Amino acid sequence: MENINPQTSIILVNELIFAAPWKDEFFASKTKTFFSNPPREIAMIGATVVRDCKWNYIENEEWQSLGIPFKSYKAWLYIVLPKKDAKNALSKLIEELNDKSFKEWTKRSVNPSMFVRIPQLNETFNFPLKEALQKLGIKSAFTDSADFTKLIQGSAKINHILHNASFKEHKLT
Repeated sequence: MENINPQTSIILVNELIFAAPWKDEFFASKTKTFFSNPPREIAMIGATVVRDCKWNYIENEEWQSLGIPFKSYKAWLYIVLPKKDAKNALSKLIEELNDKSFKEWTKRSVNPSMFVRIPQLNETFNFPLKEALQKLGIKSAFTDSADFTKLIQGSAKINHILHNASFKEHKLT
């Protein structure tokens, strides 16, 4: 972390880890080409989905959405991908993300039986929250006029915010 020095008074650290068992079993699959930009070789997992397993698959001419339930159906992972192999199809899909598209992508449907292969999900994301919070109007907390006297003695301001989100698959079931 850059700029930690004796004048640093507050660093906020936040970690979000999502770990839950899948509703249905995945099996390990071999390494396959994942057609990202650029394409890369990654470990894949697979599952045979039968009609009554209650996964959620929906599509139209532009995209396809697969909802995979976790145990107890209280949480779902949705994977939404463009159907066209156009150069900027995924970027366009991301730009169209809003409340209406989210509802459309996650609408319940009757599913066919299918075989699904997805990348093994072990992802970690870091977000620069300081700039995002400042854009939302939270500005004084980062200045010398910040008031944290109910938390600490003396004057202080937030110097850094570390935010890390992880989705890790420790077991395949």
